[in-house]
Amino acid sequence: MDEMTYVASITEQSAASVEEVLASTEEQNRRVGEIVESIGELTELISNLKALTS
Repeated sequence: MDEMTYVASITEQSAASVEEVLASTEEQNRRVGEIVESIGELTELISNLKALTS
């Protein structure tokens, strides 16, 4: 394997790794958004329960 082929191979591997990290980050961002949404729903339910017991 010549130097140019080696550099190209390493570059492709690096790009693939970056794509994997990006996909993972996007998934984590989606999950955090779902958690935030769930917390908002729980907050609303707590407020409703407090109103019922007041």
